[in-house]
Amino acid sequence: MSTKFCSRNEMVNMKMVVAFVLATLVIGFMCVSLGFAQTEVTQEIGNASTTGMESIGNGVMSQYARASNITAGYWGTINKVGVNVATPAGNIMTAIYADSSGSPGALLASSSSAAAVSGWNDLTLNIPVSVTAGTTYWLCFNNDDDNVDTYRDPDGSHVYVSWTYGSFQDPFDTPAGTRPFTQHMRVTYASDPPPEPIPEGFNIGVMILLSSIAVIISIQYFRKRPKL
Repeated sequence: MSTKFCSRNEMVNMKMVVAFVLATLVIGFMCVSLGFAQTEVTQEIGNASTTGMESIGNGVMSQYARASNITAGYWGTINKVGVNVATPAGNIMTAIYADSSGSPGALLASSSSAAAVSGWNDLTLNIPVSVTAGTTYWLCFNNDDDNVDTYRDPDGSHVYVSWTYGSFQDPFDTPAGTRPFTQHMRVTYASDPPPEPIPEGFNIGVMILLSSIAVIISIQYFRKRPKL
């Protein structure tokens, strides 16, 4: 019976491989964890800031509901719909609608009336709305004072319909018209349960984990392979 020994270099190389595998496993799990670690997040229609936005300037005519579409960027639950106000006046309400062949359809949830304030008016919906990433929804607001002024994104468009302030119709009426700009609005995703995008770190983490598994399999193969 012959006894097989590993050379010093082989032992060093083996330790280096093991250290590499352990390090990549740790990094891989960290990437996956960071990718999915989400708290309450917001998603805006248009640009991510008021840079490039324009206030409408002559106020927003009251008793009209205005709706702009948004494609959900997360699987999760929306609990607030907000509108960016440049000049506050009177009261404001927000809502979210399902899409119906490219127009607002069924009412999913709405907020109570609240006094308009300068900046983001993020109003809590009467019920949380579960949404699917990649699906189109419509964000809507109504106001009761012609002097309120909101921000808009010159790109895109929104639809409008004449409604008495105080509630949102279900379903959305046939739009009276379309305006060539998007109202600057946003949604807030609840942190419990956390929203789940396909995170940037996820694919990297998976690739590292798979590479580590491949290295482990290779080590086991060469250790068990008979020497010639």
